[in-house]
Amino acid sequence: MSKKTVLVTGGTRGIGKAISKRLAQDGFEVFFTGRSGDSIDSATSGQAISLDLAKEESVEKFVRGWTKPLFALINNAAICETSKLGEPTSFSIWNKVIQVNLTSTFYLTNELLGRIQKGGRIVNISSQLGVEGRGGYGAYCASKFAINGLTKVWAKELGERGINVNSICPGWVETEMTMSDLSRIAKEKNISEKQMYQEICAPLELKRMNKPEEVAGLVSFLLGPDGGAITGRDLLLQTIWNEM
Repeated sequence: MSKKTVLVTGGTRGIGKAISKRLAQDGFEVFFTGRSGDSIDSATSGQAISLDLAKEESVEKFVRGWTKPLFALINNAAICETSKLGEPTSFSIWNKVIQVNLTSTFYLTNELLGRIQKGGRIVNISSQLGVEGRGGYGAYCASKFAINGLTKVWAKELGERGINVNSICPGWVETEMTMSDLSRIAKEKNISEKQMYQEICAPLELKRMNKPEEVAGLVSFLLGPDGGAITGRDLLLQTIWNEM
């Protein structure tokens, strides 16, 4: 494969890191973003770019400085903070989560669109919580539902340019962020993390969480020639709908 340029946001850990590694192995020229020098140093594939999606000035500086033609944009960066309607922190958490997960995704895609080549791809990493809500995750769910909506809109708007747009909606993926969430829920339920893991996985067909590498594999497929006719789709990995 000739060197096609790919940009992965939030590529320093978890799903984003797995995506960066897989696409580098596939022969792409990979650039990935991260929030800090320490987290960027932990990544192993591609070229690191410092970008804090929670800060408008950081996003604007990044967009002004990006000049390379793009084959693919992988909107992966996201944060997940919990709060319920009526809680004192709900408004501040709403603003932060929506800014990182939704507003920055729109802004980056909009501003980099002129750099995306004909035949290029946009992949938005969404969530099972972009299809089904969960109590306490209002801001996160709203951002991921919106990402899935934008995916369908952008697929219609960009089809004539030959640009495919899809979203991937993983269920539970075994990442640092997921395991931190699992630990928090286990404490709330007063059970061990092992018990919590087994409870989460019991309804799943494979009786385990999805792996970051499996999400990365799907991204790789969507960027390859066999993914050329797939657009406007929310692609789900094995998932679970019951409240935790």
